Amino acid sequence: MPVDTGFLRNSLVSEINTRPAGDGANSYTLALSALEIGDVFTVAWTAKYAIPRHYMVGVGQGGGLWRDNAAQKWQATVAKNARRAQ
Repeated sequence: MPVDTGFLRNSLVSEINTRPAGDGANSYTLALSALEIGDVFTVAWTAKYAIPRHYMVGVGQGGGLWRDNAAQKWQATVAKNARRAQ
């Protein structure tokens, strides 16, 4: 994710089963630690320009599709951390 002022990064909000679990750039770490099997985990950016900025591939600061790129690595990230936890 491109960072200029940090506002976009800090607009992140996390929810577990539609209940707020935190806000700010690292809110997802607290939410992930509270997850249980069957929970629905949701993250979103509340900055009004989050979606347009996400799709600005190769424009300005670069870093377009940062959400999609992170999602593509999700299974590998989970597997890596599961191995570490064992």
